[in-house]
Amino acid sequence: MKTYETYKESGVNWIGKIPKKWETIKIKFLDNSDQTLFLDGDWIESKVIEEDGIRYLTTGNIGPGYYKEQGRGFISDETFGKLNCTEVFPGDLVASRLNKPIGRACIIPDLGYRIVVAVDNVIIRPRNEFDTKYLMYVMNDVGYSDYTDLISRGATMQRISRGQLGRIIIPAPQKKEQTQIANYLDHKTQIIDTLIEKKEQLIKKLQAQRQAIINDAVTKGLNPDVKMKDSGIEWLGEIPEHWEVVKLKYLATISRGAILRPVDDPNYFDENGKWSYLNISDATKCDKYLDKAKLRLSELGSNKSARVEPNNLIMTASATIGKMFINRIPVCVHDGFIPITALKCSIDFLYHYLGNPQLYVAIGKSNTQKNIYLDEVKNMIISLPPREEQETIYKFLESHNKDYTVLIKKAKSQIKKLKTYRQSIISEAVTGKIDVRDWQAPTKNA
Repeated sequence: MKTYETYKESGVNWIGKIPKKWETIKIKFLDNSDQTLFLDGDWIESKVIEEDGIRYLTTGNIGPGYYKEQGRGFISDETFGKLNCTEVFPGDLVASRLNKPIGRACIIPDLGYRIVVAVDNVIIRPRNEFDTKYLMYVMNDVGYSDYTDLISRGATMQRISRGQLGRIIIPAPQKKEQTQIANYLDHKTQIIDTLIEKKEQLIKKLQAQRQAIINDAVTKGLNPDVKMKDSGIEWLGEIPEHWEVVKLKYLATISRGAILRPVDDPNYFDENGKWSYLNISDATKCDKYLDKAKLRLSELGSNKSARVEPNNLIMTASATIGKMFINRIPVCVHDGFIPITALKCSIDFLYHYLGNPQLYVAIGKSNTQKNIYLDEVKNMIISLPPREEQETIYKFLESHNKDYTVLIKKAKSQIKKLKTYRQSIISEAVTGKIDVRDWQAPTKNA
């Protein structure tokens, strides 16, 4: 892609040089007439949220360049009038001041409802010489996001003030050029997004195939000619005749973690302590084995929590439930985890068995539910082969899993590269590093 003939310094680090004929502008000056708007959303208490009425959007609905459908909150006409809320319309540009990427923006689609947005969302209706789609791309540029992250504040939830957002300087070519850039990016990002979606679908397919092989192996065995019997369990169906059906509580010691109170007491923590303190993010990042965690506990802290020696099985019991892993370091766990220790069967076989989604469906759970109870885990049904066969099944699955792991990692790597490429295209276009003025969209038959 060609570049512009001449450039000049923009005076803004994240933008760098811009084409000589381009200008820059602060976001708050995008609208300075009576027909435009730059103001924050409304503060609406949860007690007035209803099941129907005027749709109430939060920061979670504002994705980086796209609207995210989540939550179903509404307010009444009466609340709207009482609080003097600002109505948001399809086509409005809304930026979020809360949570990363800070300052991300999307164009609100037609949801079929009247709409208001929560505080920490800024409504931007630019005057006619600005293209809303171009502005959306600028406010999702990686350089812009890095800058907003730098100036944001907050220990647990980062945000920038409306004033800070308004003072951010962005590139401002002529509207005709803005529209051309937006059209170019629509075309390019759609191609990339389609490729990403295909890779994501491939990963889901590979994961489903892998899980199906695992589920079949740990419930039916590896010998297709083995004599079967009815397990007596509806979801489990037939199992090899020589296998047992037992409850998990008879195969292991099953307990619940213990939360530290108060959880932020500095006396409970020691960066040089022997025991790591596990949180859900540590668990979701690991695969089969847990080898590290962010926090370390003091001797006092570890005594207040629940210790789990290395080489035991641990289940996530809150947020995402049923994620299994084996800890290879000494850890302490809070009540969002269920340690499964003192096993009377192969830990590797049980690791695969407890990863079967049907096991959780059978007790009326899904991995999107917030909690699973200790008794539910204790009473889980296990189809158990002899110990030697457990090891054979485990070795088969480990070998088989390697092939799927390679394919899934390759697809994830390709997605990462595509996303990086997408970011670079947006950045280069909205800051004028490439010249798309002569670009033409391919015809449908091309």
